[in-house]
Amino acid sequence: MLVRTVATVILLSALSLVPAPARGRKLTAEMMAPLVAARMACDNADDLTRTNMQSVAIQFSQICRQLKRFPRVQTEYINARDSMLHTIDANPYSQNPVLAKEIESLPAETLGTKASIAILPDGDLTDCKATFLSDSPDPSWLAYPGSIGVLHNQNDMFIVWAAGIDGKPLHDKEGKVLLVVAHPFER
Repeated sequence: MLVRTVATVILLSALSLVPAPARGRKLTAEMMAPLVAARMACDNADDLTRTNMQSVAIQFSQICRQLKRFPRVQTEYINARDSMLHTIDANPYSQNPVLAKEIESLPAETLGTKASIAILPDGDLTDCKATFLSDSPDPSWLAYPGSIGVLHNQNDMFIVWAAGIDGKPLHDKEGKVLLVVAHPFER
């Protein structure tokens, strides 16, 4: 399982910072410091990624209102993506040295090599499906940490999700996938 693997990799990397003679003994505050720092770095990057999700949702709503519809052709998708990339901060997972080292070891063939924004149509998207996806995300939702996905139904709504440190969707405090659901044409 990728989540457990990534957490193990971060833990093992942090443990490698613990002096060798101390391994196998009771953990002290000094030995725990790298573990706590790694956890705090990950939590901070998650928070910044959530902020980026909100920025993308706001920007995509504005783009749709300007077009008076959702993007339809490739140039509109490219322009929307490029516009949204300018509104978000740099990838928070890559900015932290501890986390950047860890994500370099993730499988590039599955997750890619850098964070991005992807915009995809999903004609079956409804509020009900968004609720379902927050409980049971599509298994294909894997991306480079910090990447953001936008799915829209080409009619009246879209959702935004983001990949956490493990390449899977970020979750909220209740364990549900964190989704921003938006209806850009409602007043």
